[in-house]
Amino acid sequence: MREPALSPEGQAVLTEYLALLDYTEQRRDALDQQLEALVLAPALQQAVHRLGAFRGIDFHAGLVLASEIREWRRFAKATQLMAYVGLVPREASSALVHRGSITKMGNAFVRHVAVQAAWSYRHPPRVGPALKARQAGVDAQVIAVAWKAQHHLHKLYKRLAAKCGRNKAVVAVA
Repeated sequence: MREPALSPEGQAVLTEYLALLDYTEQRRDALDQQLEALVLAPALQQAVHRLGAFRGIDFHAGLVLASEIREWRRFAKATQLMAYVGLVPREASSALVHRGSITKMGNAFVRHVAVQAAWSYRHPPRVGPALKARQAGVDAQVIAVAWKAQHHLHKLYKRLAAKCGRNKAVVAVA
């Protein structure tokens, strides 16, 4: 079965859309090159490479986390970082404690990246070719922590997904 041929007007619109797509892809590639140059700054380079050793965190995600959080040592506990990002539950307490959905009162960029990265932990732990390439040249201790995190977060996801659903489980993993 053949598709009907485009009218001259339809062909003109298609040509314009294809040209716009080419321009957008060129802009994206140029911006990626600028971001890579930014990471050459020593302050961000080490953090981005270490974060890339973790599953679900590629170059762009690592750059967002490193540039938005900057000083990781200011968070003494993981719960402080979770509160900064807005991944803590709402709470209404008087006589009884009632916890609701997450607050979303923190850094939206970091929260988005964390949730997107958390989706990768629904798969069983393994090191694929992309992760192996990102882990090249990273300290062995960081890789060991990343491997331990894969096991722990996958187990947490499976347990919570069976109990309360996939979406809530992913937010909890984040």
